[in-house]
Amino acid sequence: MRMLAVPVLLAMFITVSSQPAFAGVRSMRFRNEMLRLVNQTRSGHGLSTLRLNRPLSGEAWRHSVAMGRGFVLFHTTNLSTLVQPYDARAWGENIAYAATLRRVEQLWMQSPEHRNNLLNPTFRWGAIGVIKARGWLWVTLQLYG
Repeated sequence: MRMLAVPVLLAMFITVSSQPAFAGVRSMRFRNEMLRLVNQTRSGHGLSTLRLNRPLSGEAWRHSVAMGRGFVLFHTTNLSTLVQPYDARAWGENIAYAATLRRVEQLWMQSPEHRNNLLNPTFRWGAIGVIKARGWLWVTLQLYG
């Protein structure tokens, strides 16, 4: 009887622990693709590309999770505090949800405020968090310089 319990518990542990790893890999792929699209846009306008801040991207990811869970867009209330350790003199944030990351980029470029953030030459660093929730991609882009 004891021998049956061990494989069942082990199987449950493996199943539970593998899900976050899969979600993390997918989120990293989304993050890298969003960075590629943002940098393609910046390069096309003669600007330097953004360098990714990986620790801050964790905060951006958590923000995207919160938006996706609540199915509501809202800005990070403590962004100035989050970028302060990186000697930021200026900062901004773009948020969105859409079916594709390309659509997110298009929406940002069609909005004057979001476009200004994307094309601001002061911004040299970015943090990106992307999740898929309720059939949509939820994106947080935090920029600073």
